[in-house]
Amino acid sequence: MAIIRYAAKKDVPELVSMVKGLLLMHICRFRSFSRSEMVHNLDEVLGKDYLKVGLPKKNVLVAEAEGEIVGFCEFEVSLSSIVFKKRRYLYLHDLFIKQGYRKRGIGRMLMQRLAEIAKERKCAHSRIELDVDAGNKEALAFYNKFGFKPGKRVRLIRQVK
Repeated sequence: MAIIRYAAKKDVPELVSMVKGLLLMHICRFRSFSRSEMVHNLDEVLGKDYLKVGLPKKNVLVAEAEGEIVGFCEFEVSLSSIVFKKRRYLYLHDLFIKQGYRKRGIGRMLMQRLAEIAKERKCAHSRIELDVDAGNKEALAFYNKFGFKPGKRVRLIRQVK
């Protein structure tokens, strides 16, 4: 059984390792990024970012099982535009479970905790938003189990050089 808790500074090395795994998965499986877009000193950059921002402000949850961190999710609570009367919503940036710990209910536990946080932080209709790579069928199926559906908006991306 896993426990879900907010990340602490001592978790940074393991979080950096898992973020690298997440990025490599997107490069290899979904071609979301190119290898040239990755920073060569990723450990240093990510470690400094987590420490600079401060984990409690960063909103990172970890799943711990058998004495090790086996998954994490990073999120933020934001306000929508004035058009929507500045309603709060929770935006899930990343969710990652180590390969050997998938399909054990750990992702479900993280999603349940996110729903609780959305309620605690008074997000409009306890709304959670996220982006998922269109080719990531496993993630799409996972999020569909929790009632996520494609929205009516299209996300546009432009590389600025």
